[in-house]
Amino acid sequence: MFLHIFVAGMVMLINPFYVEANYFMRDFGFLFLNTAFMDYLHKRQGGIGIGHTIPAALIFIAYVITAVVDQQLLKHQVRVLERKRSTSNSDYDDYDNELLGALLPQTQLPIRRPAIIREPLDKGHRNKYLFSQFWRSIFYFDFERFRNGTLLKKIYLVLKEPIEMALRLLIPVVDVEQPLHGWSKLLYVIQMNLVPLYCSYILCEVLHVRMMPKVNLPVCIVVWLLMCPLSIMVFLCTRTDTRPKLFRFTWIFAFLGSILLIFILTSELYAMFFALSTVMGMSLQFSIATVICWALQSNDMVINLNLAHQGWPRMAFTASFSSPVFTTFAFLALPLLAGSIKAYPNNFHPKEGSYGETVCIFLEVGLFFSLLSAMTTNFKMRRACGFLLVAYYLFFVGVLILLETKSIHPYGV
Repeated sequence: MFLHIFVAGMVMLINPFYVEANYFMRDFGFLFLNTAFMDYLHKRQGGIGIGHTIPAALIFIAYVITAVVDQQLLKHQVRVLERKRSTSNSDYDDYDNELLGALLPQTQLPIRRPAIIREPLDKGHRNKYLFSQFWRSIFYFDFERFRNGTLLKKIYLVLKEPIEMALRLLIPVVDVEQPLHGWSKLLYVIQMNLVPLYCSYILCEVLHVRMMPKVNLPVCIVVWLLMCPLSIMVFLCTRTDTRPKLFRFTWIFAFLGSILLIFILTSELYAMFFALSTVMGMSLQFSIATVICWALQSNDMVINLNLAHQGWPRMAFTASFSSPVFTTFAFLALPLLAGSIKAYPNNFHPKEGSYGETVCIFLEVGLFFSLLSAMTTNFKMRRACGFLLVAYYLFFVGVLILLETKSIHPYGV
């Protein structure tokens, strides 16, 4: 509700835009399928098993695969049109030229991709600048901003730097705007050991599996013993001045690490807000639907509004579809899958909560408003559409307040 209704509406208010109909219907279809299927799982009378929760997790994976295939087909179409134009083909007409002009911006991103200069290798210095390269990869302190900032900003920069350094150490990053795409030999070797270690530990804690059968060792230690020889081989076979081919697969570590860290940190955040709502006398459902939701998604809201302000409203609008699908995968699909695995061979019975039916109905109606706004304006997302979505979300918050004060009854009661 917050991301796709409120944030998407704010994007339209800041910078109206035109969205391609095929991409809108693709993203809308996956988001609506995700919402409807989660609603079905929570309302199923006999509970859910592994056969129900695996498709819930596969929705996000199918969405990613579809988006990647769409992008590759788009690039192929652009290459075909550019080839026709460069060869002065008689079939290349004004329609093709107009189509190329419309498709070409969709293949471009607002990033710099510096060319990787392949210099002659010095065989005697495989580990040259090993530690300085590692330090530059995890320490990005903005000294100029620190010197020119106020006292509060200086305190903020100093306090957040250790946290960001820890995140850079725990989550691998491929930065195409950096030399060698951000390759750091020592950091990569450390992450090859560290990321599988904490990922396996988190999964074991969630599934309540501590020891590996037959070997009588913790699962995370077994995973580390498997990854340690591989990391030693990578250290011996790579160089600090050359990005290896296997570095392109770093996104796998980054994907798993991000999902599991978000999952475990969100669990701790839920526990903190649960204690806070208990002290303040608020119900847990109300705090989750309002305060916790705003706290978790405030970063996405700032990023999307900043993108819209800088002239990329379509990218921000697409994120209002993809981010809910991802968060549903991380916060709902994976916990449901873990619960069904622990309950096997019996069924797992998830609880919808007292606000579940109300929120689901408002979300499905909000999705209908989003679809109606796009189709009635020929997919030109005007400020009137944004005003409709923002007003609808504020009405939804008002309904939650009335439910919390017991002025009205929720749906399903």
